[in-house]
Amino acid sequence: MEAKGEVIHIFLMDYKDGESPTFDAVVEDFGNLAQVTTTMKDMIWGINVSEENKDEGYTHIFECNFGTEQEVIDYLASDAHQSMSSHMDIMDKVYGFDYVPIVVKSNVHKP
Repeated sequence: MEAKGEVIHIFLMDYKDGESPTFDAVVEDFGNLAQVTTTMKDMIWGINVSEENKDEGYTHIFECNFGTEQEVIDYLASDAHQSMSSHMDIMDKVYGFDYVPIVVKSNVHKP
């Protein structure tokens, strides 16, 4: 099924025990992908702060925004993205997901 319109690529990751210093460099590299990838519109990322304990151990999330599904496909095949696969050995687990966003605007007045 071909997505119509903007596509968001979500990537969750956690690092293996003892890999924290190396992992910090990887996070910086992932964060810089938006600067070196022509198909990515922008990226937001962060560290888990949830107190719900439903994160299944994932510590970091990256949300990459693309204009089309083809741009995601091109990004995944790009040298910039492929170079990130060299860091997979320090990852405990990763999870990826692509979706077409459905925006629901709030009409509740917020102070």
